[in-house]
Amino acid sequence: MLFKLAKYKLLYYCYKVYLFYKLFQKMEYCCPSPEFPVIPPNEENLKHRRKLRFLMYGEVGVIICKYLTYGFMSGLFELINLWMVYTSWATMHFCQVMVYMICCGLNLLFIGVDYSKYSSALTTLGNMCFLYIIIFSCISLYVSYRAY
Repeated sequence: MLFKLAKYKLLYYCYKVYLFYKLFQKMEYCCPSPEFPVIPPNEENLKHRRKLRFLMYGEVGVIICKYLTYGFMSGLFELINLWMVYTSWATMHFCQVMVYMICCGLNLLFIGVDYSKYSSALTTLGNMCFLYIIIFSCISLYVSYRAY
């Protein structure tokens, strides 16, 4: 009896993995593919594209820090910035990079205001998260400006 239950559970999980696989295949239509950028790649574009890819990885840290300091919804909304930097990296379109640069500037402004307001009441983890977001926003603002 226990073996049959485990067998059905395994089949259920295999079916779930199959559904996620199909979902990721469909994401190809809503997210741009990095194989077909808007701007033809050359040596300088590839350098900026590599930097934008590292920004994409750093944005995951910002999502975690926003979740820890502000809560779930703020971390969830930060996924929009992750999608924007992914689109900037995949297409290398100047307009998308410019929109991401504006969002980074606004993020830096709001984080700076919040840090000055709440800095005395924060724990060590909160201070580290705020500083990470501030430093990352400065770096992403500069890198996106250079890529623009």
